[in-house]
Amino acid sequence: MPGRSLGEALLGLALAPLLASPIAAADGGSSDAGTGSRAAPPWPCCRPVATFLRLQLDLVVSQRRLLLTVPLWYLGPLGVGVVLFFAGASPSPWLSGAYVAIVAVFFHRLYRLNRAAVASELEPRERELRLWIELVDQEPRQDVER
Repeated sequence: MPGRSLGEALLGLALAPLLASPIAAADGGSSDAGTGSRAAPPWPCCRPVATFLRLQLDLVVSQRRLLLTVPLWYLGPLGVGVVLFFAGASPSPWLSGAYVAIVAVFFHRLYRLNRAAVASELEPRERELRLWIELVDQEPRQDVER
C-alpha cells in the first residue's frame, strides 16, 4: 500500500467486519449481529403447559444470574483493559487517576442499572412464573386422547 503505514492497514482489517455487518443487514442480509435477538423455536401444541412454564422460568433465572454477575464477566475485564491501555498512553499519573475514576463511576452506574432491571422486570416475572407453575401442578391432570 503506497503512502499508508502498516498500522493503518491493520486498523482497516480490524474494522472491516464491524463495518460490513450493518451493510449486510441494510441490503437484506440476515445479520443479527449486535441485536441480541434470537427467534424462539416454535412450541409444539402437544407439550404440557407446565413444561413450557418451567423452560421460561429457567430462561428468566439464567438472565437474572447473568445480569447480577455483569461485573465479573463483562465490566471487570473490559474496565481493566481500558484503564491499562489509557494508563500506558497517558503522560501524567493524575490524568490516569482521573480516567480510572471516570471509568469506575461509569461502570458502577451500569451495574446499578442492571440490578434495577433485575429488580423491576426479572424478579416479578420469576415470581409470576413460579406461581403459575404451582397452580398448574395443583390442578388434576386430564389426559386428552387423540
